Amino acid sequence: MNEPLFNGPLAQMLRRAFRDTPNPWPDEIEKAVRAPEAVPLCLNCLAPQTRDGWFCPHCAFPTGDYVAVNPFSQIFVLGELFRRGVTGAPEKRVGVHLFLLVCSVTQYAAFAPVYWFWLWRRQLGRPICEPRREPFVVDLNA
Repeated sequence: MNEPLFNGPLAQMLRRAFRDTPNPWPDEIEKAVRAPEAVPLCLNCLAPQTRDGWFCPHCAFPTGDYVAVNPFSQIFVLGELFRRGVTGAPEKRVGVHLFLLVCSVTQYAAFAPVYWFWLWRRQLGRPICEPRREPFVVDLNA
């Protein structure tokens, strides 16, 4: 049976549009990324992740295969996202502001205006704190 499960007009149009999309990666890079001995990297600092942990030992960013979909770990990802929205130099990209505004409404609801206040202060050049944090130490014996 060669027929796809969903064969509506939208699916056919999408199949035609993306049928001949070239692979952007050379074959040797594709093989290296999918190799069993490939080392995963932290999405934040690109440090190699040599063990199965929840946080990067170098920058404390949540890492792992399922961090974004695990409800408990997702709290840390959202916390890091919102923390970056109010720390550091003023953000110049409008899309980032729109995303943070909408995302803060969906996560904070009634408390979103408090977050917006800190976003506004960051734009004025007065962030809530400096972006640097103390080095994160992982105790492997615990």
